Amino acid sequence: MIMKKVFTALLLIVLAASCAHQEKVSLVNPFSDLPSLESAEELAGFSITLPDLPEEYDQTLFRVMSAGNMKMLEIIFRTALGDEVRIRKAPGSDDISGDYNTYDNISSEAGVTMKGNGESFSNATWFHDGYTY
Repeated sequence: MIMKKVFTALLLIVLAASCAHQEKVSLVNPFSDLPSLESAEELAGFSITLPDLPEEYDQTLFRVMSAGNMKMLEIIFRTALGDEVRIRKAPGSDDISGDYNTYDNISSEAGVTMKGNGESFSNATWFHDGYTY
């Protein structure tokens, strides 16, 4: 019993010492913020057609994510109240939504998969001409 207590105490000391010497690791942000749609399209290497949104979506952020040789274009529209619409485009056919929530309502029509809860949808994905959205 004494050996067990001594072993436990030594283990706690070793763990505490190892925690004290850990280095902080920072993740690199893979997104580059750009000043315009044109500069984002140039960096991504492809263009995107944007929808017309209501006037209250008056704040726009243009971003490109680079991961290896993969590029993804992301346009974020925001309102003054913080409402947000994100549109992403990348070569391929993978789901690039970044949305890993579970939804109770999933519907597919005309090649578009929409996900949401109740009667509203908050995610739409589709593939067209070698690109995923």
